[in-house]
Amino acid sequence: MEVTRSSFPARRYLAISHHGPYPEIGNSFEKLFGLIGPLGIEMAGPPAGFWYDDPESTPVDELRSDAAVPVGLDFELDHPDLHLIDVPEGEFLVSIYSGPYSGLPAAWSEFSHALEAAGGTDWDWCFEEYLNDHTEVPEADLQTRLVASAKKS
Repeated sequence: MEVTRSSFPARRYLAISHHGPYPEIGNSFEKLFGLIGPLGIEMAGPPAGFWYDDPESTPVDELRSDAAVPVGLDFELDHPDLHLIDVPEGEFLVSIYSGPYSGLPAAWSEFSHALEAAGGTDWDWCFEEYLNDHTEVPEADLQTRLVASAKKS
């Protein structure tokens, strides 16, 4: 798996929390899109999933993640079901996975092993961006950007 080092600008995301199996985050994305649509909120880029726990060492019912959409840095919203995530600018390690979402756990495993060769990560930030729409392209053509914060030197 090819891993590149990239500088990312600061980003802000509007998110809804997801608890439980990571593969079920699609339900949280549906809730998120159902909330932001009527509010007229437009995405400033591709949607993203944020991951906070290691699924190999955390009980599945304790896994925490966020389904999120990028918004402007000055975006504000007070909503009981939504929260903001601010990702600071910095160096990130990135890889592109092509294929069905069901292959993402194996892709993350391969990505995590490839990270050490690319300089390592501190795991402060770990997320994936969905670069195309699963309702518009075949599963085999789905593109997902895997992102982890680079280890600080």
